[in-house]
Amino acid sequence: MTISAEFTDLRNRAWTTSGSRYNASRRLRTRGKLSLAAIALISAIGVAVPMLMASRSFSVHGSDLALYSSLLSLFILVVAIIEGAAGFDAKAYALFRNAEQLNAFRMKVNVVLVDAASQTIERLDRMIAEYEQIKASCALNHEVVDFSLFKAKNPTDFGLKANGWRTFFSSIFWGVYSTWWLALISMAAVAGLLRVLAA
Repeated sequence: MTISAEFTDLRNRAWTTSGSRYNASRRLRTRGKLSLAAIALISAIGVAVPMLMASRSFSVHGSDLALYSSLLSLFILVVAIIEGAAGFDAKAYALFRNAEQLNAFRMKVNVVLVDAASQTIERLDRMIAEYEQIKASCALNHEVVDFSLFKAKNPTDFGLKANGWRTFFSSIFWGVYSTWWLALISMAAVAGLLRVLAA
């Protein structure tokens, strides 16, 4: 491999890593927002249950609603603790900052690629070390799903044909990857309330 090809490979690695980390940052920010929405929804249902118990408009068995209210309170507690401890916003910010640093590094490599005289083995070694240092400065890493989405959106850079279906399914999987259980818990809370009300 020529020295120019080595620099090109380094630039592509920085670009791939930064793109994947941008995806991870977006995914984690979305997860944080959905966590708050799920907790708010379950909490709202939890507030509605005692109001329904006190209401004379509904002929609902108090013991069913009391049990449901207790289970809902437990769900709220568990979800709030798990989601709160995860620190999605802080993780998203760290990954975003690291992606920005990797992008700045990629621009430096682009400058070297334009000037053939500056392409030396020593410079390549220094830049590889700098790339590894920037990458390691973030204790977090992107998930495979983040890289898969990046690859699906940039198929020709990986020797793949452009395929709208691959991009579509990768986007769907990426979106559902870390949020499926929040949707499931929210749907279960709503379904439980409807079942108790229908009883």
